[in-house]
Amino acid sequence: ELEGLLAREQEFIDVGKPQGWRTMQIYYKGQLHPDFPAEAAPETMKLLSTLRLAGETAAFQRQSPRTGLPKHVDPCSWVLACHLGITIPDEGDGTETPYISVAGQKYHWSDGTVMIFDPSLKHETYNPTTQERVILNIDIFHPELTDIECEAIRLTVDLKKKLFGSTEEEEWRG
Repeated sequence: ELEGLLAREQEFIDVGKPQGWRTMQIYYKGQLHPDFPAEAAPETMKLLSTLRLAGETAAFQRQSPRTGLPKHVDPCSWVLACHLGITIPDEGDGTETPYISVAGQKYHWSDGTVMIFDPSLKHETYNPTTQERVILNIDIFHPELTDIECEAIRLTVDLKKKLFGSTEEEEWRG
């Protein structure tokens, strides 16, 4: 499944991050992305259906060699980001691996391992290797939220869109 998706190179798009950061959106803002080939990823879709998706993003993300995202915060304290390491290059003695720094603490991805963090904390990434890094990024609702609280957040976000319109990046949904 993954090999087939990664082979669809042209479907990984630059999402306005620094150069070298490309993504294949599965879900964005709570909606299945119309360009995601769900039929080619039945196991991925099955996995995602078991999670309380927070409506921010679920996407395969590629980071080119020697690139990174600058320090930033995501304005959603109700979300936890889950990163599944898919292709994590390891060069040399293991100290040269892609990493994310969250609240000043550095964490290294590894193949097949899930990392969970609070994206409302200041974070940044860097890939110091000569190879591409690939992860599956899934935003889930914080586990301490009840189902009613999650639904209230969804309704509030939808109301904001109705009252104030959508951002440009949400326009693909029509």
